[in-house]
Amino acid sequence: MSLPALRRGEFPCRVLRIGRTTRVVAASLLHVLESGDPECNGARAHDRTA
Repeated sequence: MSLPALRRGEFPCRVLRIGRTTRVVAASLLHVLESGDPECNGARAHDRTA
């Protein structure tokens, strides 16, 4: 994930925009890391074919 993903609304967890600063919600990030499923923001799950 990168800054462009944030701008497109594809970041897999909740983010807060405070002025010109973007903050990632820690609880949301932990949820995504534990489950592997995107939480919100219209994020798309990447292919997990292995």
